[in-house]
Amino acid sequence: MKTLAFLVLLLPALLEPRPAAAELASGTYRLVPQRAAAHILVTSPIGRARLELPFVEGDMVLDGDGRIIGGGAVLNAREMSANNVLVKKALSGANGFHVDQHATVGFRVLGGEVRGDQITIDGELTVKGVTLPVRFTGELLRAEPQRMVARLQTTIDRTGFGVTAGRPLYSREATVRLRLVGMKRRER
Repeated sequence: MKTLAFLVLLLPALLEPRPAAAELASGTYRLVPQRAAAHILVTSPIGRARLELPFVEGDMVLDGDGRIIGGGAVLNAREMSANNVLVKKALSGANGFHVDQHATVGFRVLGGEVRGDQITIDGELTVKGVTLPVRFTGELLRAEPQRMVARLQTTIDRTGFGVTAGRPLYSREATVRLRLVGMKRRER
């Protein structure tokens, strides 16, 4: 009986149409910093370090064929929030993001595509002055001519950027999850 009730609740969500790249208009989508989020998770045998970096600005440029042809984002490392004070202190210092010398984290879009409800973005991530290639993959949650919402994820080796706080107890790998909300910029 519980299974049937679960299916009755789940069925409308399964039948709901998924967003498609065809619903996105070509042009520049400006990130809405107040609605977007960048979450970083690093695991260890004793727990998890979780932090959020707020977006300052960003945009994504799409052509008419679902290709992502440009864009980028800036995140504010100084305004990070973490799951506890010790994590924030460690990740703000020289073995973390070194926010006294590197107030922001940057991402430059090199390319990507939207196919149906799947999205891939290739680019360069810059942390502490170190720039490395990264690929985000995920799904388009909402696609409208004037608005898009996407959820993306990647895994990086944080030590490649010089972020070694908590090593060797905490993993070298960090999972980066993004929630992007963009509004189409009006053409002049």
